[in-house]
Amino acid sequence: MCGVVGIYSKDKDISKQLYYSLYSIQHRGQESCGMAVSNGEEINYIKEMGLVGDVFNTEKLESLEGNMGIAHVRYSTAGGSHAYNSQPLVGSVRKRRIALAHNGN
Repeated sequence: MCGVVGIYSKDKDISKQLYYSLYSIQHRGQESCGMAVSNGEEINYIKEMGLVGDVFNTEKLESLEGNMGIAHVRYSTAGGSHAYNSQPLVGSVRKRRIALAHNGN
């Protein structure tokens, strides 16, 4: 089973809090990880194969500015071990951007 975390703050950037949250639940999935952060206007995201500490560094976390976000660590049970199966999934619905992460098939 994968690991999913979400954080909202009224007034501060949350990418470092998401990072530490992912790090603490990494035992739930060590195949890939990612996070999507929004400032209310746009969603920026990073997702890659590998462990949390290998995927994210200070520069990447600073590029994820915003006060709300979701993050995911993956343990594959279906779909195979590929970068395109990494989460969060980011797309558009009715001309608005959306990011989602799920724990399951």
